Amino acid sequence: AYMGATILPDDHPGLVLDILSIAETAGLSATDELVSEAASSLVQEEDKGFEDFSLLTFRNSEAEYFAVDLDSVERLERFASDDFEKIGNEEVIQYRGSALPLFEMSQAFNCSEFEAQTNQEVVVFKDGGSLFGLKVVGPVDTVDCRAVLDKTTFNEPPVSGSLILNSKTTLLVDVPRLNQILKKN
Repeated sequence: AYMGATILPDDHPGLVLDILSIAETAGLSATDELVSEAASSLVQEEDKGFEDFSLLTFRNSEAEYFAVDLDSVERLERFASDDFEKIGNEEVIQYRGSALPLFEMSQAFNCSEFEAQTNQEVVVFKDGGSLFGLKVVGPVDTVDCRAVLDKTTFNEPPVSGSLILNSKTTLLVDVPRLNQILKKN
């Protein structure tokens, strides 16, 4: 009956319901006409370049939406901002016995400055042998979707294109490219 879980804006966990599974359990079914209509629309989607994605979505600011391939995510952590350390130009946090470098999207892409929060969400990535953290604005969510990746409107490293998710233009971040850019800066 559940598709997954998410962290709600009030920092409480929430379950995501699978409506089709609930309907099947309740013995509800679609008419042949609805099934035929749905199948027809799926064929049309395939013709328009739709692809399947498993993504972690987040925001950089109130109006900037980003996503990364879920396979590139090591962990999602929440830290108290008071625990962040500034050493020279680097920001780090003690993480699993070492210093985890922390970044924000504006260090690698032309977007809004990040607004720090008291309890900060950090997406931890593993690229090659190194870990790094990206500070993000919640809610952070996982999404399995079928969408068209537009590679022309937004295609400036580390962004590899954009998708329309939940009626919002969402920029798809290429994590290895993001790591390369952040290491250079």
